[in-house]
Amino acid sequence: MATYHRLSEAQLHQLHFEFAQFLATQGIDKNKWDALKQNEPAKIDPLLDAFSDVVWEKLFDEARFLEFITPQKAFLFHAQTHTLKVIVIENEVPTLDLTQEEAWKWVLKHWEDSKLTFSSSIKKYAGERNLVLYDYFKKGAVITEGYLYQQWESILKIQ
Repeated sequence: MATYHRLSEAQLHQLHFEFAQFLATQGIDKNKWDALKQNEPAKIDPLLDAFSDVVWEKLFDEARFLEFITPQKAFLFHAQTHTLKVIVIENEVPTLDLTQEEAWKWVLKHWEDSKLTFSSSIKKYAGERNLVLYDYFKKGAVITEGYLYQQWESILKIQ
């Protein structure tokens, strides 16, 4: 059974070269793949699921930062090996939308404003690291390079 969800047809198409390599590790060349699709279609789904799991696992192995941002709140995550650090920025300015890049310029300039609240925490993963990250991803978090997290960690002097 798959650990993660199956990649979409478009995602699989984008990764066709990697999928061919994956099939080769399973001893399946193009002729055998075509024969499987034609004669044993029930064997296709488990292969697609296994490949999808490999892709997701690699993605989350390499993920270091995630962000989940709404107009009123930003959750900036730093995914470490054993712990997840988070900076939460809460916005009570009705006209400020944190999903817009311009808002961050205002927040940076007015970060001590009473209508902005900053908090941070660190916790151990409640389960396997990659599955915790995947759960955040399914809820709408995106993997990033960590610019916002690192910026606010420095400004707020978070250890």
